[in-house]
Amino acid sequence: MKQLLSDKVIIGTLALAFLIFAVDLITPPGTGEWMMYFVPALLTTRSRHLQYPVVYAGICTLLIAIGFFFPVMQMSNVDFELGIVRRMVMAFILWATMLLLTQRKQSEVERRESEERFTSFMNNTATLAWMKDENFNYVYVNKPFEHFFQTALQELKGKDDFALWPEAVARDLR
Repeated sequence: MKQLLSDKVIIGTLALAFLIFAVDLITPPGTGEWMMYFVPALLTTRSRHLQYPVVYAGICTLLIAIGFFFPVMQMSNVDFELGIVRRMVMAFILWATMLLLTQRKQSEVERRESEERFTSFMNNTATLAWMKDENFNYVYVNKPFEHFFQTALQELKGKDDFALWPEAVARDLR
């Protein structure tokens, strides 16, 4: 299902990019229609493929350049130069955005993998393990802890030692 959604995202964003390109070809240069490339650009992060935002930025940069060099009307040298500067700025902003989005997505993948490694390690040790927040409330217990005390993390989460153990034990655990 995720693969299908990812493929739909890719097809949809490319279709939008080419539709924007068509609008770009029939409108006077420098009117700002090139900013519409950002709408599908933000959707590229929904793709499973980490590098797709960068690929999309490359395709859009090419379309932006092509769209400017095939204007529907003549323009003065000043308008031509101003249009080039605007499009270069747009391409720079698009690339910067796509690279930041790609970096963020990569960080999320790395964080998720790290959490999975941690959970796998903690659940496959015989040692009882737990973590508490700055207020001494339980935020994590491993599977051996749950098994030994016959309780689930969801039942312990957010509770402190005094809510779970006799007062003398709770004081020792602090």
